[in-house]
Amino acid sequence: MFSFKYAFKSGIGKAFICLAFLALLFSFPPAVDVGSAAEVTGDPNTGLPDYLILSWTEDPLTTQTISWRTGTDITQNRVQYLPAAGFSGSFEGALEVTGERKDLYEGHFRFEATLRELAPGTEYVCRVGREGAWSEPASFTTAKTDDQFSFLYMGDVQEGYAFWGEMLEHIAAENPDLKFALLGGDLVDQGHSAAEWQEFFAAAWPVFRKIPLMPAVGNHDDSELFRKSFALPRNGPQGYEHTIYSFDYGNSHIAVLNSNFMGIPGVGDYEKVANWLINDLENSGQRWKFLVFHHPPYPVVYDWRADVLQEHWVPLFEQCGVDMVFVGHQHVYMRTKPLRDGRVQPDGEGIVYIMGNAGTKYYGPGPGFDYIAKELAWVSNYQIIEINGDILTLTAKDDKGQIIDSYTMIKETADQKINLTLSRKTAEAGESIIASGQTAPLAWVPLKIIDEAGNIVFFDAVKADENGNYSIAFNVPAGASGILTVVVGEGSNVTAGTVTVTQAYNLLSAEAEPSDIPVGDTFTVAVKIENIRDVQGYQVTLKYDPAYAEYKGYQVNFKPNEWKVEDIKEGEITVGNLVLGDTPWEQDSGALVEIEFESRHPGSIEGGVYD
Repeated sequence: MFSFKYAFKSGIGKAFICLAFLALLFSFPPAVDVGSAAEVTGDPNTGLPDYLILSWTEDPLTTQTISWRTGTDITQNRVQYLPAAGFSGSFEGALEVTGERKDLYEGHFRFEATLRELAPGTEYVCRVGREGAWSEPASFTTAKTDDQFSFLYMGDVQEGYAFWGEMLEHIAAENPDLKFALLGGDLVDQGHSAAEWQEFFAAAWPVFRKIPLMPAVGNHDDSELFRKSFALPRNGPQGYEHTIYSFDYGNSHIAVLNSNFMGIPGVGDYEKVANWLINDLENSGQRWKFLVFHHPPYPVVYDWRADVLQEHWVPLFEQCGVDMVFVGHQHVYMRTKPLRDGRVQPDGEGIVYIMGNAGTKYYGPGPGFDYIAKELAWVSNYQIIEINGDILTLTAKDDKGQIIDSYTMIKETADQKINLTLSRKTAEAGESIIASGQTAPLAWVPLKIIDEAGNIVFFDAVKADENGNYSIAFNVPAGASGILTVVVGEGSNVTAGTVTVTQAYNLLSAEAEPSDIPVGDTFTVAVKIENIRDVQGYQVTLKYDPAYAEYKGYQVNFKPNEWKVEDIKEGEITVGNLVLGDTPWEQDSGALVEIEFESRHPGSIEGGVYD
């Protein structure tokens, strides 16, 4: 008996990697402890506004968000503002925005207002309150499209608020051009204590009424009062809008995360937050990318969370082109060497992690992990980050203003614009495609695939060789349809191509005529298919027993006639159309090819599928 089997295939590739993201630890903070009235405020019924804090909820170029506290149950508070250039001491004729009132804790309320349609790079003067109960004038300056600016980073405050406040005022006086401040979590020790938050804001607002404050949440302050106390961008993943967010300033993008929920795939909201972070970082064209969160992926002393962060978060940071990560939690100062793939890299080729500690709670030094470039225990500290185009300079100082560390990071400018060639322009879900091209030598090349809904459905990154050549293989995601956009590069050096996802083609049968064949007679095997429009780059493999039949030739039935025998082995014949292009077949179903054999042994024909 002569039998044959066939296989219909369309390429070889790796399994598609579906990126997702993170959640693990769920904690339930105690109820809010408001303390006594004397602990919270000296006179809760004056109605005078205090704790005026600047932040951003929208674009720093043209908006400014202001929040403040009152101690009286009033419904109307507002902001009056005007350009500083026109301010003579009077707010007559000033613009006004009504604040939105929010419950804070017993006897106290917080108002917030966002001023819009401001002029970039302009100083304004403002006050908050109502007739008979106005704050002292404050000032702020909107951002400008500039790649030269500086900002402040501080790790845990948690204890020693008055000491910290004095240090803050010294920093502001010494660095009058700071544009904003980042805090890395654990702003207070007991997040449910209104009295502690009052101590924090009493120390914070003399400085942060002048420059915007953008905090991360820590494990000590992850509470309802953190969420009630700050006006922050609500652009994070659903359910995390108060503690996960991002914003741009100048040529930099800053994403703030909640590391209390940085967990493992399949647990909690890992996938939700991961997808948000990937989209957030990859859709940013800013030159510098920074992250801020509380727990360190690379610790001074061992922390079990670091294992989780290194395995499930750090690869995302690296693939998305993050430059520097600001953390806290372990109450020392620490700077890592550049790290990538868990190994120390040359300068400019890895992420640098900065751990700060701004308060008066101190831990001792660690065992001296080899990834640490600088470590200093038992000292309150802060970091000034200066951006000058492609040059970042970090200066770490102690509470006396003495330099304890400095570091410079330089971004290499890509002299060669990236280009892209896709090995296929049409493919089915699961099929392999190779993206290749040239860019600057040794440059990292991120690749993302975006579906028609705008979702990033695949991400990877490789490093170009010394000649600038790169190659990234990927599989068309399962369930994909329509047109996928393939984007390579980062910042302003990007290019894109498209892949049209086609439907699977259904091989109906492989039939032989006649069914009983005398020795020496010829017969044909017809391979039939339906839904064959736009078939290109496909192969059909037939297997047979050479003791029963000898291959003689083939005939193409479909047009254009690019189908041909690609390979002949004893007992196996591969025919196919490996032409790439967009020309559709003239027919939609029928026999692709007819293969002619000569019988070598009496018997009958039987067909089957070769997987």
